[in-house]
Amino acid sequence: MPARPALSLVEVLVATVLLAIGICGTVASLAAAERLRADANRRERLAAAVNARLAWFDAVGCTTGASSGAAISADGVTVTWTLGAFDADSVRGVAIDAAHGVGRRALHLSIATRRLCR
Repeated sequence: MPARPALSLVEVLVATVLLAIGICGTVASLAAAERLRADANRRERLAAAVNARLAWFDAVGCTTGASSGAAISADGVTVTWTLGAFDADSVRGVAIDAAHGVGRRALHLSIATRRLCR
């Protein structure tokens, strides 16, 4: 009777180890993707907070009131802003810094621009 082709125990063990390595790599890449997604979400919130403050300057104006300030949003983003001096064309420099988190995981977004103040 001829021998049937079959898998040896060694072949099965090697295939199992290779499958386990592949699964571990997939799980690790999913975890890294989740961290990157969370960071992107936080950066998006920072950009939205900075845009909201710029829109506030456009709506309210920057000729009256304090020349600096800070605000904390409901989602934990802290926005600080500073207005520079007027130049000859009624333009002021505006510096805005948005921050979320503390320590090593803190994210910051800073911009400096110029706004026409009426």
